[in-house]
Amino acid sequence: MAEFVAPMVCYAPLARTVADAALGVDLMSGAHPYDPYSFPAPEKLTDALHGDLTGLTVAYSPDLGGYPVEPEVEAAVRAALPALRDAGATVEEVGFRLPLPHGDLTAMWRRYLSVAHAESAAISRDNGIDLLGAYAGSIDQGYLDSVRVGESFSAVDFRLEDLDRTRVLYAFEELFDRYDLVVSPVNAVTGIPNSAGRDTVGPDTVEGQAVDPFVGWSLTSPFNLIGSPAASVPVGRARNGVPVGLQVAARRRNDALVVRAAAAIESCLPWAAGYEDLDLDATTV
Repeated sequence: MAEFVAPMVCYAPLARTVADAALGVDLMSGAHPYDPYSFPAPEKLTDALHGDLTGLTVAYSPDLGGYPVEPEVEAAVRAALPALRDAGATVEEVGFRLPLPHGDLTAMWRRYLSVAHAESAAISRDNGIDLLGAYAGSIDQGYLDSVRVGESFSAVDFRLEDLDRTRVLYAFEELFDRYDLVVSPVNAVTGIPNSAGRDTVGPDTVEGQAVDPFVGWSLTSPFNLIGSPAASVPVGRARNGVPVGLQVAARRRNDALVVRAAAAIESCLPWAAGYEDLDLDATTV
């Protein structure tokens, strides 16, 4: 059985359509006595696929409170906002600011992942597989470095991270007090070329600001840190042909609302039929 640092890591589907994603989550969700972090599923997400967004309020943050974002990405996401209005929602751009710089949030998320990697490596070692020893030559260097960071992180430091996580949670909860949904770009850039080796990394700067090349160009980690449900929906293509995604998020345990919004966007901006020519070997997104 795989063990992770709950509740920071979860399983979720990567699907071609919102309906497929909703079905996948329905199959995996629900309470289980072996998982103290699990909850009863409040409703089937597949039941949320066909509702409109009448009466809902949506906050649009073009940089999710402080991330650098390429103009082409922001323009593609902004161009998709009428789809939410067409579905009945009221959409407002907000001047939302995160309580921490984006680099600090990325570093926090990397540390959480490092602890999870170190835990996984320790379990492997207990089962006779030493990832830092005999198998180190066949493991990505980035993963090995992450394991070592996790091993050096004290239990007290790990718990103190929750103070900053709480600050992030409060900032979003104040936003969710006024809006049902928050939308933003998913990634800050229009694509990341695959590496010829084992480590695929992104840029180390975006719009002149330094970012972590592993995950600093992604705007998804704040919701990972606070446990809010979020979905990525393709809303167009950049000039290089790579899809641009809109991220839609809601308050914790409002997964059905996220699915409802994602399905409405997909209905107004159908995309799947136009992506057969995308060369996925050349670019990762």
